[in-house]
Order: sequence, then structure tokens, then C-alpha cells
Amino acid sequence: MVIGGGVAGLCAALRLAELGKKPLLIEGGKIPSQKICGEFFSSESWPLLRRLMVEPASISKVNLHSVKQTASLHLSSPAAAISHKTFDVTLANLVQSFAGEIKSETYVEKLQPKTSEKQNHLIYLKNGEVIEAKTLLIATGRLPGLLKKSPSTPYLGFKAHFKELPVDPCLTIYLLPKAYLGIVPIEKGFFNVAGLAKIDTSDPKASIEKIIQSHPDLQKILDQTRCCFSEWLYTKVPEFGFKETPNWLDAYFIGDAALTIPPASGSGLSLAITSGKLAAEYSLKELCQEFKQMWKKRGQKQLFWAKVLHHMMLNPFHSSFLKFINFCPLAGQQLYRLTRQTFTSSKI
Repeated sequence: MVIGGGVAGLCAALRLAELGKKPLLIEGGKIPSQKICGEFFSSESWPLLRRLMVEPASISKVNLHSVKQTASLHLSSPAAAISHKTFDVTLANLVQSFAGEIKSETYVEKLQPKTSEKQNHLIYLKNGEVIEAKTLLIATGRLPGLLKKSPSTPYLGFKAHFKELPVDPCLTIYLLPKAYLGIVPIEKGFFNVAGLAKIDTSDPKASIEKIIQSHPDLQKILDQTRCCFSEWLYTKVPEFGFKETPNWLDAYFIGDAALTIPPASGSGLSLAITSGKLAAEYSLKELCQEFKQMWKKRGQKQLFWAKVLHHMMLNPFHSSFLKFINFCPLAGQQLYRLTRQTFTSSKI
């Protein structure tokens, strides 16, 4: 059983179905649903994107802007961008084509983890149904009364879609006071605009407007077209790093339920894809602890450099950072490479 119908959960269910199992995926909301996400897929994601036959925007360049300085970074391997609306639905349809079952808008009210190999996990749904599962793949950071909440939420994440923005077809990043914001083309002339800010979150709407207004060019660009949402989506974001997950038997934590990485790295979605795939493969071999150790070992270096880049982009001395990239572009490319990692390939 897979709990959570985001990218990690859907990829886990797909890999299980490919390997001859009939996974059951439970999602509390709808599939797809809008998520506070940059909708940027680093180059490691291309094998899955091609297999799904979706048509993402190809991203070969990053343009960075502070108020006083600009810089460009050419990617050695193209990245991609596509909306959750297109990507998640395509994944869900493929899971079901392999005879996997998906129950959306189905809320998990309680979970009783098993305490011995002879038992099963018991999952209590809000509709009164109780499901038994030998193995759980958990792709959600919220399980009622069972997972520890983050002690602090220092960041504000926000996102909206815009139509036909007057920007280059690349990843455009604005470095702002205590914030950074990325713009990428997705599909059909739409653009995803997503940001992260280390600011007071007591009045999110006012804070977002203040962030946009802090860069005249950004304000001008967004004013030239219309926002496709009724208002900005926003949420509080905890500190980044590995989650303190419980040591349940035959329970695999994947995606953001295991590791949250700063969006500055652009590798969050590729990590979700890979963690779902690998957890499915490890679960069939009943290697729960081995999976947890492997994932932490592989992710530590990537997380370290992602945090370095994250703090550089939040640093008030943006212009110096961009001047350094212009002076030494190879250093910028190397930093980008260090924030991602190549994992064992497979069909997915």
C-alpha cells in the first residue's frame, strides 16, 4: 500500500505495478492537485518524461537577476518543466493501466503500524474502511498523530501560474531580499512562478506582494499578463533536511516524507521520482533498513551542497554572487552538478 498521491507515491506505485504487484494507492485529496512547487525537473528525470510521452519544456539555461547584476548559466544536460496537472495525471493513468488501484479523496484517519513480521499494518480510513497491508510506502509528511511535526516553519513558499510572460524560455531566477523566485515555461504558453522567502509569515499575502515589488523588472513582467489563479498559493515551509521517521517494520518513507531539499537546487522532483522507484524495488526484497541507510548515504552530499546554494541565494550580497558566476562560469556549473546525484537507472 502506498499512502500519498504526489510524484513520489505515484512513481512507487508505478514501479510496483511494473514488477507484477497490484499496489493500492491512497490519496487524501484529488489527483492532480496544485502543489507549492517549481515544477522543474532536473536532467535525471528525462528517461521517465520520455516514457510518459509528455511534452515538457526543455530548459538549457538559467538566467539569474539581482537588482544590480545579472548572470547566465548554461546547463550541460538539459532540464525540463511541466505542470503537476499534466504530469501527475499521466502517471496515475499509467499506474491504473498496469492494474494498480488508486483511491483519491480518501483520508487516512488512523494508522496502526505492525510490531512483528507476522502482523500487518492496519490503516483506518475516514469512511470507516479498515485495510491491512504487509508493506507500506509512505509519501506524505502528515499522518494523524504519528509523525513528528517540524519544530519551526521559518520559510514561506508560494506559487502561481501566469499566461504568456515576456521572459526567455529558460529558468529565470530573481534573487530578492531574503527570498528567491523562479519562473519556468510549462506547457501551452503557461509559466510557473514559485518562490521561497525567509520572512515573517503572519500576513502571507502582503509578504508576497512586498517580495514581488522589491524588484522593478519582476513587478513589470508579472503586471503585463494575468495570474491564472484567483490568488497566490502559499504555505509555511519547515527547515530542510532528513526527516525523523519512525522505525516501523516494512515501512518505507519516500519523497518529502523522508527528505526535503531546498528548492534552490531544482532537484526536489527528481528525488521524489527516484525515491519512489528505489523504495518499490527494495520493498519487494524486504530490505527496509537497507533502503533507509542507502537513501541517507546518497542524499547527504546532495543536501549539503543544496543548502550551500540555498544560503547563497538568500544572502543579501546577491550582486557579488552573480559577479563570481560571470567571472568563473565553470564554478557555477560545478555547484549546480553537486546539488544533484545520479542514481541507479531502471525502467522508470
